[in-house]
Amino acid sequence: MAIGQYMLFRREAYFAVGGHEAVKDEVLDDFELAKNIKAAGLRWLFLDGQRHVRCRMYPGWREIYRGLGKNLFAVFGYHAAAFLFIWLWMLMAFVVPPVLLALGLSGVLSPSLAWLAAANTALALFLWHLTVLRFRYPLYLAPLYPFVVGNAVAMSFYSMWITVSGRWSWKGRRLVRKRFHWL
Repeated sequence: MAIGQYMLFRREAYFAVGGHEAVKDEVLDDFELAKNIKAAGLRWLFLDGQRHVRCRMYPGWREIYRGLGKNLFAVFGYHAAAFLFIWLWMLMAFVVPPVLLALGLSGVLSPSLAWLAAANTALALFLWHLTVLRFRYPLYLAPLYPFVVGNAVAMSFYSMWITVSGRWSWKGRRLVRKRFHWL
């Protein structure tokens, strides 16, 4: 794991693994640098520095979509089965239950399904409340979690589509097309 904005290296270690030149064609250059450090037998630490540093990775929605879009499929090593499993699970665990709850409250679903959806929604809301507290986000964001997850799922599928179709670019340059694997 790595976050490119806050990577600190000893000069000797950075040059021993070839620095950014060695990972220039990688979408996740930060992850690849971390892997290279570990592969070289050097020490790599991933620490929580949120009390000391801050970063706004992207200035707006379009940049967020493009930036995460180029990364989300790559994080899974371009393995479609794991990628699809995780994102479909996220959809089923965090987006579908509030929809089912709304349908249950409107009388479209049976009360037993509505109760199950309510329990799942309450658990998800609790987990998102903890996340919001942990990362010091505004509290009003916790109940918006179905929209946050829904957008993340949409971005993930966009990521897979641009990768597989070869319509991948970043900051005005075409990225090297990666081969994806089903398993």
